Formats: sequence, C-alpha cells, structure tokens
Amino acid sequence: MKFLWSSFPLIFKTKNRQSGMAIFMVLSALSTISFLLADLSYTTQVHQSIAVGSFRQLQAHYLAMSALKISLIRLKAFQGIKKNLEKLQASQFFPIDGIWKTPFSYPPPLSMLPKGATEVQTLIQSSFLKGNYTSEIHSEDGKFNLNLLSDASLMETDIEKEFEQYLEYILEQEFAKNPNLPPSYQQFIPDLKEGILGQLSHQPFYSMSQLHLLKDMDEDLYLLLEPYFTVRPLEFKRQINVNSFHPLLLKVWIPEMSEEEIKTYETHIQTNPFSQKEDFFNFLEKNVAHFQTQSDALHQFKEQISEKKIELTTEEKHFKIIATGQIHQANVTMTVWVSLNSVSPSPPVQLETNQVPVGLRITGMNIK
Repeated sequence: MKFLWSSFPLIFKTKNRQSGMAIFMVLSALSTISFLLADLSYTTQVHQSIAVGSFRQLQAHYLAMSALKISLIRLKAFQGIKKNLEKLQASQFFPIDGIWKTPFSYPPPLSMLPKGATEVQTLIQSSFLKGNYTSEIHSEDGKFNLNLLSDASLMETDIEKEFEQYLEYILEQEFAKNPNLPPSYQQFIPDLKEGILGQLSHQPFYSMSQLHLLKDMDEDLYLLLEPYFTVRPLEFKRQINVNSFHPLLLKVWIPEMSEEEIKTYETHIQTNPFSQKEDFFNFLEKNVAHFQTQSDALHQFKEQISEKKIELTTEEKHFKIIATGQIHQANVTMTVWVSLNSVSPSPPVQLETNQVPVGLRITGMNIK
C-alpha cells in the first residue's frame, strides 16, 4: 500500500507529460493544416485572377475584332458608293470620305447623343456588352513609308537620299514654325538614318512607336515626325496620292519650287483635288516657273518619277485601321493594313478569309 502511494506522483507526472505532448501535436497539426489552407486559398485566388484576366483579354480581343469588321464594312461601303458615283460621273459633287474618316466608338458616349434619343440611351444602358470598342481609319497613300528603305529594288533610285532630303525639309519647316526647338534635332538626321537602317537590317518596322527605341529619340521629336511617315508592309507598290501627300515631298522631287508655289499647290489640293494624274502634271506646267521656263523640264520630271518606281494616283487605296477593344483593365489593339481594288486573296493573317469583304485585301496585321 505504501508503495502505491509513493508511486502515484510519478504516474501523475507521466500522464501530464503525455497530455502536453498530445496538445503540442494537435496544435502542430492545426498549424500545418492552417498553413496549407492559406496556401491553397492564395493559390486559388491567383489562378482565379489569371483565369478572369485571360477571359477578359479574350473578350477584349473579340471587341477589337468587332471594331475591325465594322471598319472593313465601312471601307467596302466607301468603295461601292465611289464606284457607283463614278459611273454616274457625279463623284465630284458628293464628298464621301466621311464614310471612313469619321472615328467610330461603341457604345457612344451618352453626352454625344441628342436629347430625344431616349430609346438609344435605354438600349445602351440595358446592353449586356460590358466593354467598349473604337476604330479609326487612316489613309496611307500620302506618307513616306520607312520600310521602303529596306527594299533592295529601290536602292538604285536613291531612296535613302530622298529620305534624308525629306527629313531635312521637315525639320527646316518645323524650326521655322517653332525656333525654340532643340538645336540638336538638326544634327539628328544621320543618327536617325543609321538607326532606321540598323532596325531594317533585322526586320521591318511594324509600328511607328518603335522609333522610340532609336538613340536620342524623345517624345517631342517623335510627335514632330509622326505625321510625315508610316510603316506599312512592303507588299504595297510605291503608290503616292497627289491629293494627300505632303507638299514637302514634292519639293524633294522639284527643288526649284518656291515656297509660294508650294503653298499654291497645297491650297489647290484642298479646294480642288485632282481627278486624274494628268491634271497634276498640267498644274505643275501652268503654276511652277521651272516648268514654264524649260520646255523639256516636265518630260524629265515624268521620267524621274518613273525611274523612282513611283506610281502616282488620285484615289485613296491604302488604309490603316486601328481597332481597340477594352473591358475593365484588359485592352487589345489591332493595327491592320488594307488595300482596295484588289481581287487577290489576303495573305495568311489572323482573320478568316471569308470575313474580309470582296474587293478588300488585308496585307498586314499587328495585335498587341
């Protein structure tokens, strides 16, 4: 009996140790489970966020595709109406460029709708479309294509010299408008040419924004140059619209033209566009002193244009579509180059052939 009482504290102490160990094990297990649950919850949230982001990016892609298809329909409508007006010999009486020049946005801002358009407002507000899409169409016929500098067939036409001269005239004009421009811009021409040729030695430009990667190119200089140049695919012929190209390019071809003659030309194409290229040559013959004083000057100019492999036109045939789709933070922009009056099939781009209206040809597409 005495032995039992003497051993009781030892037994009680052993049980306490076992209970403490059990509690420690339970707490450890609960901590491990809590950690695993927290990790699982975090991983689930990350995957859900990625899935939602991918889904919204897909939605934005199809919104941009919708804007692109609407733009193609607008170009097709422009093409069809123009042909019908030409058959009626009435194209000069009905300016229809607004069909493609006007930017498009859906849904339209409610502030832009007339006050009485309550049905349209109700339709927009009740629509299941949660995002928006916009499109802009720009003519490409009047700008200098930087990708031409990589065309081996044009090397013999002094295309690089033409580019340098054009750039020099551009900067000269911009400095006349704003004398406070940095003087370093005038020394930028050799570096710009070298940078562009360096890029083209690897691959053609697909966006004007790539000029930001060139040495010493800042935002102000980019905005200064952007209206004069484009980067369209080389599948285009070197076609230049005499009604839309910048008169400074004409001065590159005819250095003898005075500033007054350049302004006269600019005023003429704004008020009375040429209907055919022969009208362009007739205008030069009547209004430019260089062609009036030298009888063979116009003939030499025509040969010069032919040697440069330039096809003059009076119609808008090449366009760039910028279609954007946006939903929440997801944003997709499609830049598409389109040619009119072409019956050949479009090259393999990310758009089904049966989705391109007959008479239009997509020659390039960039999605970002």
